[in-house]
Amino acid sequence: MIQKLRPSVQVRILKSFHGTLYVYFIFNGGYEAKDKLKELGFKYDSESKSWYKVVVNQDKHLEMLKKLKSFLSFEFPQAENGKYPAFLEIFLKIIEEKYKLKRGEAVGHWCKNGLEDDFFMQLKNFEYNFFDDCFNTKPMLLHPLIILRRPPSGELLSFSEFVSETEAVLRTNNRAVQYDLSDIKELKDTRVLFLKELPGWSKNDRDVVRYITKNVVTAFPVCNNKFYDKLQRKCKLFDGILFFANS
Repeated sequence: MIQKLRPSVQVRILKSFHGTLYVYFIFNGGYEAKDKLKELGFKYDSESKSWYKVVVNQDKHLEMLKKLKSFLSFEFPQAENGKYPAFLEIFLKIIEEKYKLKRGEAVGHWCKNGLEDDFFMQLKNFEYNFFDDCFNTKPMLLHPLIILRRPPSGELLSFSEFVSETEAVLRTNNRAVQYDLSDIKELKDTRVLFLKELPGWSKNDRDVVRYITKNVVTAFPVCNNKFYDKLQRKCKLFDGILFFANS
């Protein structure tokens, strides 16, 4: 007999200028409850095999959890490994004390709806649509990563220097979309810090990079082009972390 997987729920909490966003992803057994999920406004993504929905505020978030628990016996991901916050602290200390940098800020009206928001938060969690000069409402299950075709000449460069030297691209996991980093005009006034090493970090431990870049909105995982698996859409070996700072 084939054992059914229990439904699992991932909730990503995003701080937005027009309210906190709660991004839901439901996996595995969610398809059996598709009618109820549709009633709650969930949409199904056949590529990631998940149901997804963005909830706008705390009250609706709690209401949504209550409704989901009434018909889904789900489980949340396990707690993060305790060593990862220590690496995050080391990373932030290097940024602030060694390089005296502050995270890049790009606040503006990215869509025609007139709402002001943080460009990096949108870039990290929603797919950018160059044709509409706006972000799609469909959230990305995995954060994007940056692929380098060539290594940069130094750790800290202007944005124009960095993209000229590396021909970097931003790769998303939704439909394997990728953009030349140089085409994202909102980044042109930033400085780019590329950290290839952290004290005590082994490059085989990819979860360290994932944890840091999940918790720092202007930090992105970096993959050397030769280590990117296009079929599986994942990086076999991270090359470091890219941090966008104010110029």
